[in-house]
Amino acid sequence: MFKNFIFDMDGTLIDSKQMLKNGVVEMFECLKNNVTHANFAIASGARLNQIERVCEEINSRLTSKINFHKISNCGACINHNGINEYRELTNEIMAEIICICKTVDKDSIIVCRGKEIDYATIPQSTEGQEFFHEVDNIARQFGIITQAVSESEFSSRIQQNDVLSVEIISKKKQNEIYENLQSIIENQGLYVALGYAIEISTLGKVAAIEKLFMLQNRDNQDNSFENTVYMGDGYNDVEVFERAKLSFGIGDNLFVLKHATYAIDNYKQATDFLFSSDKDSLKISSVQKLENLGRALIK
Repeated sequence: MFKNFIFDMDGTLIDSKQMLKNGVVEMFECLKNNVTHANFAIASGARLNQIERVCEEINSRLTSKINFHKISNCGACINHNGINEYRELTNEIMAEIICICKTVDKDSIIVCRGKEIDYATIPQSTEGQEFFHEVDNIARQFGIITQAVSESEFSSRIQQNDVLSVEIISKKKQNEIYENLQSIIENQGLYVALGYAIEISTLGKVAAIEKLFMLQNRDNQDNSFENTVYMGDGYNDVEVFERAKLSFGIGDNLFVLKHATYAIDNYKQATDFLFSSDKDSLKISSVQKLENLGRALIK
């Protein structure tokens, strides 16, 4: 029986309005009632305070509370039994990243995700400012608020090592920026996820989950990916899908879903698969969903 249940947050447990999706609470209630001594964790690119809010909301609606472990900023912060371990991007690394980004595209947007807030400077050109507001409006639709700060405050925060992860967005030269960042990523052993943005952190979800397993195993527990169920919906979940013994992909991103064990439409499908005898129906529906998504994308 699986004992570790790890979840992505944005797009997986909550919607674009930062509200719990229908069926999420019922899923956790079912898991809690059916698995003795289960370990629960949320692993997200979001900040720790955002994850804590979601955990509080889930627990407020359960018959008994769950002790959630938390991995935030794509592995830069690991919260195990209430104790935080941070791994910031150093001043030197950030200086190199900023130099490369601005050399390739002076209007590129660099969003620093700190312990308390996300912050960025607004490009100076008119085109860059328009692009910043376009990106900011999209982010706000998903509940992501980025504070625009002056260049001096931006530099001050970086000097304070207040960068847990960074997202780089370029309208025209994102691929070129990524190519130029390769040397620093490889030399420093950084984690990178590619999607709408270039997302960089110190560990990444897989390494952070492995670190969490190490912390849990100090308590004489046998935790590994072999007894782990993972659920996610985004690009930074793909690597975890491929490591977890069982994974559920939710959403409509074909590239992401095809890496999960099963593609699901709702949370009840996952709990039914885990705790009922009718497992073949999920296998069939997963194949059909991927085929339907494939046809839709081709059109």
